[in-house]
Amino acid sequence: TFSFARVAIPPSARLTFESASASYATGRVDLMTALSAFVALLDYRIREAEETASLLASLAEIGPLVGETPLGEPLGDAP
Repeated sequence: TFSFARVAIPPSARLTFESASASYATGRVDLMTALSAFVALLDYRIREAEETASLLASLAEIGPLVGETPLGEPLGDAP
């Protein structure tokens, strides 16, 4: 079977958003600063989902070539 490590969203992106959100709540930064940090965090999450989808699609294509299902089970075995 194949396992893969999940790529974590950089802590700096999460911390930047949390800091901007707290600063906006206290009036130290404007809404655009808080929204920019939020959009950056969402961009990381979208990229992570796209990379995961790409990996799983590749595994689904490769599996039959090496005699396995996309879940790593041998072909022809009953569930």
